[in-house]
Parts: sequence; C-alpha cells; structure tokens
Amino acid sequence: MNTFLRRLKYFSFGFIPSLIIVIFFFGARGCSWLPANRVKGSVIERVVVVSEKNKKSMQQLGLNANTLPKFISDAKVNFDKSSTKSNPKIYHFSKDGKSVYFALPKDSYVAEIVKATKNVMQVNLTTEGIGTFLLFPAEKDLVYVDTNARLTCQQNALGMIQNKQFFEAIKKNGKLDFQKSRLLSNPKTHYLHFENQQDVKIGANTLWYKDRIDIIRLDLPKNSDCK
Repeated sequence: MNTFLRRLKYFSFGFIPSLIIVIFFFGARGCSWLPANRVKGSVIERVVVVSEKNKKSMQQLGLNANTLPKFISDAKVNFDKSSTKSNPKIYHFSKDGKSVYFALPKDSYVAEIVKATKNVMQVNLTTEGIGTFLLFPAEKDLVYVDTNARLTCQQNALGMIQNKQFFEAIKKNGKLDFQKSRLLSNPKTHYLHFENQQDVKIGANTLWYKDRIDIIRLDLPKNSDCK
C-alpha cells in the first residue's frame, strides 16, 4: 500500500500541473468531458430552432445561422441559472453580455433557443406557431424516410427518391410546426413544413430514431393519388 501511495503521489506531481497548463493555454475547448462542453455537445448535436416570438430577440443579439456556432463554442454555461433535472432541460448560455436559454426536450432532435429571463422557471417550450431552423448537426445523412408503400408512392410523385433530397429541402426552407408537434409526449413527434424544387408544399411527421430524423408520414396536396 505504501508503494502504491508513493507512486500515486509522483503521478499527481506530474499530472495536475500538466492539466492546469493545458486548461490555461487552451481553455476548456478541448476537454469534452467537462460538464459545460458536454452541454454544448448536446446542443450542437440537435437542430436548433427559434420561434417567431423569440426570433426578433435573437436578431437583436446578433445570433443567426452564421454567428450561432461560435457563440455556443465560446459561451459560458451557467449551471446556477439552468434547470438540469427538468424536462425539457434548460441551460443558460452567456457571452459578451448576451444571454439566452437552450431548451432540450428529452428524446427530441430539437434544441429551442429562448430569450433569457430573470428566472429559468419562467422558460417553457413553445407550443404554438412556427419555428425557424438556425443550425443543423454536421451530419450528411440526418434524414431517413420510412419504407412503406404509401411513402414510396409519395416519394416517386415528388421526384424525391433519395433521403438527402428531403434533408436539403428541410435545410433550405423547412419550418417546425410547434402546434402539430408533440415534444413532451411519448414518442416525441416533430411536424415539419417544407417545399421541394417544384414548390410543392409538404408536411412531414417525424421522430428522432437512432440519431436520424425519421419521416414516418408525408402530407401532400389533396390531388395526390397515393393512398
């Protein structure tokens, strides 16, 4: 036991100063195991959405699709102003006088960015209106369409045979319908609106399944022949 304690002491003399030096020079950016970075990872692994109600506030803060990734990377996660045990979990981010919340429903692919308030208990998920997508995960194959006869017929009618065609359309003009989504139910369903290259208006009911947005139903214009 004495030999073990002596070795542990020598190891600590080298490890602890090295850890301090790494954090001093590189900050917490390279330490994915730190609590704040784990939270940031949870946010950027989701689709960040902003409601119409909060959209103007984000614009005033200068937060948009271009600036949001750096804000998330550099911001401080204030756990004392967050709600980490609730559903959704709500995290307070701040940087250079800018403060926002990210609400993360369990088993959902959405992270909603919300205007900061004085009390995290005042923050609720949006349940009405339309949400705009600001940020998508760095994943080329994020969308998957279920395989059944009706969906296959609809894909052929739309000329969208490949999954990536749906992902590109969602990234280009997709919206989240908060009222038709069920982000606190089980299973979580997310209802999307988007248009294809022929400007056909498409509705899609989706789930988060195996790290993919799984399209389980498509709603097309009434003149569709797919039953």
